Amino acid sequence: MRPTHLFTACTAGLAVAGIVGVGAAAGAQADAGGSRSTREVGGFLARQLDAYDGVLPYPGTDQADPGLTIDAVLGMLATGVGPEQARRAVSAVAPELGTYLGPGIAPSELYAGPVAKTVLLATAMGGDPRAFAGRDLVADLAGLEGADGRYADRTAYGDTSNTYTQALGILATTQVAGAAPARPVGFLLDQQCADGGFRLYVTDDGCVSDPDPTALAVTALRDTGEHAAADRALGYLRARMGADGGIGGGTGASSPNSNTTGLSAMAFALSGEAWGDAARDAQNFLLSLQFGCDADESVRGAVAYDAAAYADVLASGRPASDQERRSSAQAALGLAGVSLVGITIDGATAPSSACGVATSTPSSTSTSSSGGSSTSAGASTSTAPTSGSVTRTVTATVTRSAAPQVISTAAATVTVTAPAPTVTRTVTATASHSTTDASSPAGPLTSAATDAPTGQATAVAAVPIGDDGGGSGGGPLVIAGALVLLGAAGASAILRRGRTH
Repeated sequence: MRPTHLFTACTAGLAVAGIVGVGAAAGAQADAGGSRSTREVGGFLARQLDAYDGVLPYPGTDQADPGLTIDAVLGMLATGVGPEQARRAVSAVAPELGTYLGPGIAPSELYAGPVAKTVLLATAMGGDPRAFAGRDLVADLAGLEGADGRYADRTAYGDTSNTYTQALGILATTQVAGAAPARPVGFLLDQQCADGGFRLYVTDDGCVSDPDPTALAVTALRDTGEHAAADRALGYLRARMGADGGIGGGTGASSPNSNTTGLSAMAFALSGEAWGDAARDAQNFLLSLQFGCDADESVRGAVAYDAAAYADVLASGRPASDQERRSSAQAALGLAGVSLVGITIDGATAPSSACGVATSTPSSTSTSSSGGSSTSAGASTSTAPTSGSVTRTVTATVTRSAAPQVISTAAATVTVTAPAPTVTRTVTATASHSTTDASSPAGPLTSAATDAPTGQATAVAAVPIGDDGGGSGGGPLVIAGALVLLGAAGASAILRRGRTH
């Protein structure tokens, strides 16, 4: 059963089923553009790009994050909106590409994930990846393919490539050459485990499946003729899906979340009507986490990371954060059902919002003490004056304590009801999150990494950051190198989040 949504123009307006199994990019984007909820995600990403002058930052810093910016542009264009924001973002991110791809850190550095993702950006924008921002990205990626077909980083700081970046490399090469590369596809297939899923780290002993590289592997394999391998992978993903349609990630993020579910929804939607029910279930989960007009204006249209994060935002009334930018970019791919190879700026239109005509009746209370702790409890009910009636009720409690350690807990009950057919869905979740400020010479960088997904912290650890200005390397270069390695690690996923990548 499918929930209606605050942004739905009418009860049938979601038309999620209409984007399942669409092979042509233009047709997929046309259908995505017809869904108010899908376009609202794109609108949120467009507003975030506008708010940061086209290039989004690393969390907790004023440093440009080209990887996240590219993620946002691809997710936004997948929903069929934001052409002007996309062009402005490309202009803003172009000067940052040297360090993002690697050569800006040292001439010998080059990272497979960032190169592949930038190829997808170039082609989505209608540009030539052989001459994009002064680089031949096609030659760069080909130069990173080993004799065994693996796309691996060329780096002195620790190779961050994995099965996810392998799939990205295949998608990028397929986009440029019009056909999947044989050796890289063979290497990808070698990473499939007995249960049908794909492992994340190619150097690990044994084979433990992870849903994120599995979902992207399906997307990369869809045009290779490897239907049996793809179906086994889809079966693995379907078996991990909960009753609410959500799919949890691997190590460090096992609970259902919009990042993993967004990737899986994209894989299901691109795999034909046989997987249509799974696509719709996953997309419904994403819609259940989408913020409506009762949220802060900056977060409207975004898709929360999970149910606890959704409740936290509504109860606290806080504006959009790095987490919503990352989760929404990945959820957008699942809601649109468009392959990364099929994303294009052609036909994209200016974003718009339904919230200008929505009504909201929120109530909340909050208390704070001199020690800096606060508790807020809120309940909100909102109704959009559309041709159907939609009611959402959210009750949440959020507790925070003061720095240097910030601990948040959220308990939420979310009920969505709608007529014809009547649907009632209740989600109860409890989550906690801890952030600790750092006081090392590279404090801002370390703090950002601590509050960021695990994969980013791991990347920082791989960089010799003990030198705070002296020595042969120099502090600024080391910090810049660390930031780029964070981007390289993050490029192993469309979005980074609270788990190791």
